[in-house]
Parts: sequence; C-alpha cells; structure tokens
Amino acid sequence: MLAGITAAVVGVIADLWFGWRLLDAQQLPAMLLALAIAALVYFGLSRWRWPVAAVVVGAGAVGAAAQSVIPLAT
Repeated sequence: MLAGITAAVVGVIADLWFGWRLLDAQQLPAMLLALAIAALVYFGLSRWRWPVAAVVVGAGAVGAAAQSVIPLAT
C-alpha cells in the first residue's frame, strides 16, 4: 500500500514539474494553447466523462497540429 501512495506522490510531483517547465519556457501563444488544452481536458474528463485513451490521442493530435503553426519547442 505504501508503494502505491509513493508512486502517486512521485507522479503528481513529476506532473507539476513538467507542466511548470512547459508553461515557463514558452511564448504567449504556446502558453495559451497549453492552458486551453488543459482546461478542455479537465472538463472533458471530470464533467463529460471522456475516456482517457481518447483524451490522450486527441491532445496529441492537437499538439502535433499546433506544432506546425506555433513553434512550441524552443
């Protein structure tokens, strides 16, 4: 049981670290896109009960499409 709790805590910390690095290193259009995707995913998962696999595929597709329009990687 302690291993599961430890894994969850490490996952949350890693998620926050990667999310902060994403928002910290980007220009304003890329940051707004990331925030819009995060808000849509949050409401999709919590309110509309979207399946996680569809959310991952959809967010990846939006990110790949946006990569050609907005230079996301610096």
